[in-house]
Amino acid sequence: MIYRVRTISLTSGTTEDARALASKAAAYATEHFADVTVEILTNIAGPQHQIHMVTRCQSLAALETYEERRKEDAGWLALVEEWHTRQLGGESVDRLYRSVS
Repeated sequence: MIYRVRTISLTSGTTEDARALASKAAAYATEHFADVTVEILTNIAGPQHQIHMVTRCQSLAALETYEERRKEDAGWLALVEEWHTRQLGGESVDRLYRSVS
């Protein structure tokens, strides 16, 4: 199993709105793109102005297919545009993990 964790720093004062829209995007991705599950995590301890979008899939090839399909999906692109228009987040960092058990 492959996990991509995208950590996104949130813009000051937008935490609740960002969490809501990110959750909507995660549900959309899970429903509309085969072979992936997306969840939004928040910190219990540490910086509270971050969210983590965790994408889970069977292989790196499946992740690449998902990435390509998102670039052409009107519903996904509308969610991304709303995120940017509302200026909910800033810098993001991606990390890839593979389960070993």
